[in-house]
Amino acid sequence: MVRMQDIVDAINAQLVKKFPKAAAYISACPKEFRRPSYLIQNPHVYREDASRHTVYIEADFMITYFAEVDSRYIMNIEKLRQAQAGILELFSCGYITVDDRRLKVTGSEGETTLTDTSVDLQVSYFDDRDEPAEPLPAAEKVYTTILLEWGK
Repeated sequence: MVRMQDIVDAINAQLVKKFPKAAAYISACPKEFRRPSYLIQNPHVYREDASRHTVYIEADFMITYFAEVDSRYIMNIEKLRQAQAGILELFSCGYITVDDRRLKVTGSEGETTLTDTSVDLQVSYFDDRDEPAEPLPAAEKVYTTILLEWGK
């Protein structure tokens, strides 16, 4: 079973490689957050039955990157766009490794403002149900009819 926290950890591992000096925040930023930094949020998870034992899951993640600012609280928009492109490049192979699995991932540009930039990721995969389904009772008797046709 893949937990949402496992996916967040895998995303964070990729971001740490790309931005080793940046602070990482999960779910929420403190009021006085550090720059450079990034925030990983998981705003939506969609589950759908795929079979008796399997469920299809789509999970949305939003990564917000906060670049450094100068003494007048002005930041370089080009650096924000480079950071956004770098984050998208991390996931451009089409999958993310989570434990022993490779989950399909798609990314798209989010909004770039004067203070931050964001990337939207969607991770989709099939997984086992949380609780195993009750086994069906074994058949007590089986009746069959065999028809033989000769001469055709």
